[in-house]
Amino acid sequence: MKAKESEGTEHVIFTLSLTFILILGTLCYTYFSPRQKSTFLQFSVLEDGKLADSRRGLKVGEAINLTLCIKNKFGREAQTFIDLSIWNQTTVTMPLQYNGLKLFEGVIKNEEQLVIPLSLKIEEISVVNRYVYIHEISINGERHEMVDIRSVNGSNFRFIFSLYEYNVNMRSFNDQTQLWNQIWFNLAST
Repeated sequence: MKAKESEGTEHVIFTLSLTFILILGTLCYTYFSPRQKSTFLQFSVLEDGKLADSRRGLKVGEAINLTLCIKNKFGREAQTFIDLSIWNQTTVTMPLQYNGLKLFEGVIKNEEQLVIPLSLKIEEISVVNRYVYIHEISINGERHEMVDIRSVNGSNFRFIFSLYEYNVNMRSFNDQTQLWNQIWFNLAST
């Protein structure tokens, strides 16, 4: 009887020891194994140090001063470019690839933060019936003509900033690596 009791006790001790070793091994593996890091590009549009996304009134000839910030957290260099488009409320699709004015193109090193100061100004408009058309804008003092950018009563325009990252596998910039931000604004003609 003692032999059976001894065998049972040994079996329980063996099972508990094995369980303890497995738990300890799992904890050690979890603690010492390398962590998967998130890889991404961070892209923001700031005005006076705050996110710039709200509706605002803008007058022809009035500058809006912004800061574009890109932070590379990919773990490698990232080849990027940023473009700017002006749309209105009725534009329902997402910004299309390469449809705007190029603001930046270059390589951002891993862990690098790039800050791009930007001054935008609506230079020339026309009003036809109730539509306000934007014909020309300036970006950091350089003028650019716009084509068919209009909105009823000058309301609900938006600046769209698109950031594209070069896709190594596809060997091109593409919409799958696009990030974008927008700033809504209403335009007054005077």
